[in-house]
Amino acid sequence: MLSGADDKARVHLFVRNGKLRNGKAAPLLYCGRPEFESWEGEGPITVTWRLSLPAPEHLRPGLGITG
Repeated sequence: MLSGADDKARVHLFVRNGKLRNGKAAPLLYCGRPEFESWEGEGPITVTWRLSLPAPEHLRPGLGITG
């Protein structure tokens, strides 16, 4: 799946900036369908994804993206 060889697998990226907001689970923000770029490590692994479009402006503050 990570190599992109499984064309039936559809990955959607949901992220959140921190675990909690006001004492409750922070909401997840939908960022779109990423493309696999690379991975490293053995356990746990780190996966790098690439979005075909930049994160929308309205999501950037919630994701901690500046500039």
